Amino acid sequence: MKRRLSEPAEDGEPEPLQAVNSKWRKNAVRSTVMILDMSEGVNKRDLLPDRISNVTDNVMQFTEDYFRKCPLGRLAVVATREGGAETICGLEVSGVEVQKAIVSKVKGTCGSGVGSLLNALEVSMRILENQPKAAAKEVLVIWSSCSTADPGDIHETIGRVKDKGVVCNVIGLGGQLYVLGVLAKRTGGCYKVPRHENHFKELVMEGTSPALVSDSSPAYLIPMGFPTLSETPQGSQYTCPQCWQTTTSFPALCTICNTTLLSSAHIARSYYSLYDLPPSAPHTSDTEPCYGCSAPPVSSRCSACSCSYCSSCASFIKEKLNYCPGCN
Repeated sequence: MKRRLSEPAEDGEPEPLQAVNSKWRKNAVRSTVMILDMSEGVNKRDLLPDRISNVTDNVMQFTEDYFRKCPLGRLAVVATREGGAETICGLEVSGVEVQKAIVSKVKGTCGSGVGSLLNALEVSMRILENQPKAAAKEVLVIWSSCSTADPGDIHETIGRVKDKGVVCNVIGLGGQLYVLGVLAKRTGGCYKVPRHENHFKELVMEGTSPALVSDSSPAYLIPMGFPTLSETPQGSQYTCPQCWQTTTSFPALCTICNTTLLSSAHIARSYYSLYDLPPSAPHTSDTEPCYGCSAPPVSSRCSACSCSYCSSCASFIKEKLNYCPGCN
């Protein structure tokens, strides 16, 4: 028997999770392209030890958190330098594959030449053009220089980006640039400039949370499969239930039928990522056991279920789990 979120729970039945508000909801299906400005501006040392170290380290952390919060998401990376743009990796459903591409093609390199915002956006649009209607299309731009060398009309390109429904968020390491502000404003995104290293990390990590979409947006069915595991002399292999193609990585996209291969744990994490964690209040007790690990002392208490947690469990719930065990 189904019950709406607005209906009261029956006796003994847990209260349902509450959405952000009645007008907006989070989209668990995301297709995101990250544009990295690898021009000479990324070699500057105003962020310690230098910009490129901060960019690569935060992008690696972003990749891990992105797929932890959005297991149904896809992530691609595009770099621009020498007036051109190259695809570091196409849309992947595995954070491991994205991190491997970043390590092999970005980490340890130096910036050179000038970046081209127009070329980077053109490459990003080609990557996003065949994505399903259910996916929220996003572009995260990390720009290091104070200029862009474009071979055409950048405002025309921004207009086409807007028409395709792509939201562009921009982080400017080299100060505020007018054209970047136009890109963010016309596409419904945000343009922010970090003050220091920690602020830069916070701005990058903001992009890991699922995007908000209108509650009136249509819903779509998403094809996905739960593969079977088999052990072979070559190692573990996962078999697609649709076409029986095997793959050694998981989660993954089937190379034959393009089905997203996931497990039930990924679906559960996607569900909990759609709702906000109940706020916690400070609560100190040296004798009260923690609800998570059963060890005192506790430092906080959930405002919804009144369960108390120690500092380690509270940090794990906030940064990794994204839901309160006591409420569920």
